[in-house]
Amino acid sequence: MPPIKPQDIKRDPKARRIPEAVFVAFNELLVEKWDGREARITLIEALKLAVEKMNRYFADSAGEPQIVSEAVLMNNRWMDVEDDYRKAGWSVVYEQPIRGEDDFGAYYVFTKSTRG
Repeated sequence: MPPIKPQDIKRDPKARRIPEAVFVAFNELLVEKWDGREARITLIEALKLAVEKMNRYFADSAGEPQIVSEAVLMNNRWMDVEDDYRKAGWSVVYEQPIRGEDDFGAYYVFTKSTRG
C-alpha cells in the first residue's frame, strides 16, 4: 500500500468534536463570571468543571461510567474552544505564561464581539 496523499484526507483536522459537556461548563462559567463587560475564566476552573460534567454524563457504549481526566481534555484539545465561541459572537483571548517568564495561570477572556 502506498503512503496516503494529503488530498486524500477528507477530515478537517480542526473539525474535532468537542464534547457538549465542555461547552456546558464554559457556558456556566460565562454566566457566573460575566461582569457586564467581560468574563475571565481560568483554565484550571474550566478544566475542573468540564471534568465534573464529563464524568457525570459520559459513559461507554455499554453504559458503563468512564473516568475522564484533565489530561484527556487537554490531550484531545477539547479545551480549545476559542474558535467555537468566536463563531457564536464572542471575542476570545487565551493567555498563558511563556516558559521561564511570569508564573500565572492560563486564562480566557470573553467579551462581546464588535464584529457584526
